[in-house]
Amino acid sequence: YIYTDDDDVAVSARMDRFQDVAHRQHVRAGIELREAEREKHIDNLRRIKEVVAGLEEQKRAGRKLPTQQQTNLANADATIKQAMDAIATIEKGIADARAKVGMPA
Repeated sequence: YIYTDDDDVAVSARMDRFQDVAHRQHVRAGIELREAEREKHIDNLRRIKEVVAGLEEQKRAGRKLPTQQQTNLANADATIKQAMDAIATIEKGIADARAKVGMPA
């Protein structure tokens, strides 16, 4: 609200409070988005591990893997590490945002 007898200082203070509240809500919404993104990455990591396990099983069974699958298998550790690093980065962002708005971890 702005009252007719408000001076510039009072209006500015009220606007600053509003902006603080709006920023907090923006950060909270960002937490939800990051949590959803984290879940997608966790699901993707699970699928990567399943694919790698299947390729390893095929290789143990003596089956010749196509070149692309051989490449996927050779790069599996790096791919898994990259996925885990992405999850860790997202989790740090979530923790930082929660701390910023005073939400429990």
